[in-house]
Amino acid sequence: METVIALVDIQDNIIGYATKEEAHRRGLLHRAFSVFIVRDGQMLIQKRNPDKYHSGGLWSNACCSHQRLGEELSESVHRRMTEEMGFDCGLEEKFSFIYRTVFREDMIEYEYDHVFVGNYDGDVEVNPEEASEIRWVSFGRLREELLKTPERFSSWFLICAPRVMELVPEPCEDKKASAAVTLDYYDRHAGEFASDTKDIRFTQIQDRFLQHLAPGALILDFGCGSGRDSRYFLSKGYRVEACDGSQEMVRIASQTAGIRVRQMLFGELAEEDRYDGIFACASILHVPSAQLPDIFARMGRALKAGGILYVSFKYGTFEGLRSGRYFTDLTEGGLRQILDAAASPDHGGAGTAGRWKFGILETWISGDARPGREKEKWLNALLRKEVL
Repeated sequence: METVIALVDIQDNIIGYATKEEAHRRGLLHRAFSVFIVRDGQMLIQKRNPDKYHSGGLWSNACCSHQRLGEELSESVHRRMTEEMGFDCGLEEKFSFIYRTVFREDMIEYEYDHVFVGNYDGDVEVNPEEASEIRWVSFGRLREELLKTPERFSSWFLICAPRVMELVPEPCEDKKASAAVTLDYYDRHAGEFASDTKDIRFTQIQDRFLQHLAPGALILDFGCGSGRDSRYFLSKGYRVEACDGSQEMVRIASQTAGIRVRQMLFGELAEEDRYDGIFACASILHVPSAQLPDIFARMGRALKAGGILYVSFKYGTFEGLRSGRYFTDLTEGGLRQILDAAASPDHGGAGTAGRWKFGILETWISGDARPGREKEKWLNALLRKEVL
């Protein structure tokens, strides 16, 4: 008996049914699903049976198929998991997307694909008719393979696997290890990162910070990255000191800005009442949340009374390893909690100027400045050191 699957419009409304063979031969948009199984920063992937009617011998996600006539989507998903992998587990739909691939003249895959993610760490009994091999691969290793050998993976996996890895937290219980991983990432990717960021026009935010500073004020570019912001502040007549934890980024930033850049970790900042402004653009977002109050307290002590601090974080509540680096995402509420903690005696919210706190001048949400990533949201904040 031929398999009959659901046809949909571009809003994913069911508009009819067709056999799987007809849907693929005519390139009709149909409802499909892809299941991703993860555990402790690893993903279960399968090598499709070489005799599959398309994409045979390519690596892909744990399970994928179509919604059949007479089944709800969730029923199809859990049935197919058992058929392909020999187990079932809790699954959550994360996102959906449409893709179209022409495999040959009579084989067109045009799907409205629902992506489900589940966590599982048990036995797998793979159906040999579906897959010839399975393996657990770390997110970091998988990212490298997708970049270097994309031809080894199915077309839909190339589309949705990177997004799944962005959405699923990678565990990192050792916070010192997380810092080492992040620094290693920037040392290895310094040239690529600098190329992507050093010439981006960022003047709207830079000038928003500078409007609170007097001409010739002393600025600390804290986690300066490529040196882009230091270069701009210098061009406007400000005095600038800059630092970064990555040795390779320090080398590149020194060339970009034309000044000596210090190699220094955030937790090594020890100056008091020195700077008129601190610019921490997309830098301290790599600090675990438990350590952020101490870092804010260090920045507060380093600022003069009335000094201005700019910080930015990816907007949200995620914390963990993502894309090879540790991230702490923040909302406005999360930022306020950290600022309150930073000004407390537990974190040394005092200096030679006496007790102080950070007052919030303004917060705002912006898109990413990098082309093609404008939909990524950032939390920006301008703060003033207020002596009590």
